[in-house]
Amino acid sequence: MVQTTIDLNNETSTFVNVFKSQRRIKNKNDAINKIIEEYKELKKEEFNEKMLGFECSLLSEKALAKDWLSKEDEEAFAYLQ
Repeated sequence: MVQTTIDLNNETSTFVNVFKSQRRIKNKNDAINKIIEEYKELKKEEFNEKMLGFECSLLSEKALAKDWLSKEDEEAFAYLQ
């Protein structure tokens, strides 16, 4: 465990106090740890969604590239050249 001292402005302190009350958490330290934990999970989900989109685009690109230069397509669209 690492201990640190942080200075919260009034708005942030109020947010932590409201969060603490809503979750029935006993102290600010536990509330701040919970906020960080939830934030990390949110970011992890966001990252996973972006990676899924990226992976899908790469797979689609390969599939399109393979079909793009097919002999059948060349013959079908030869009249356009």
